[in-house]
Amino acid sequence: MKPGDNFNLLVQYRHHFPEELRRHIRTARLFCFDMLPTESFDGLDADTVNEHMNTLCLPFPVTAIEDRVSCTILWDLEPGAVGVDKPRGIMEVARIENYLQDGAFEDGSISGEMIDDLKEWSKKQRLPVSVRWGHYW
Repeated sequence: MKPGDNFNLLVQYRHHFPEELRRHIRTARLFCFDMLPTESFDGLDADTVNEHMNTLCLPFPVTAIEDRVSCTILWDLEPGAVGVDKPRGIMEVARIENYLQDGAFEDGSISGEMIDDLKEWSKKQRLPVSVRWGHYW
């Protein structure tokens, strides 16, 4: 997999999404990280992680962050939002096989049973990607 591959999935499947999401895909600024999502806080103590969460702000109005598993696009629902607890729009895409790679969820956020279910679902649906979107706060 090359940097940008997950983002390119969003571009490839954009015609399936509402216009608002297509606009976010068009205007997103992409950051690629060659790591698993579980590695993003490796070596940081709890105070440092909390500080990062409390000061989280998006560098661009629509920011795409890609790692080895997925690409997540975020946008503020309130201008100038600071902190992980602020309302943001979110869209994530990944190839199903990326979720299933060794170590992708070493933190236990997905159980072995859930991974088996996902593999079975992927075979039945014949879908190469998983896409989800919405808002959180």
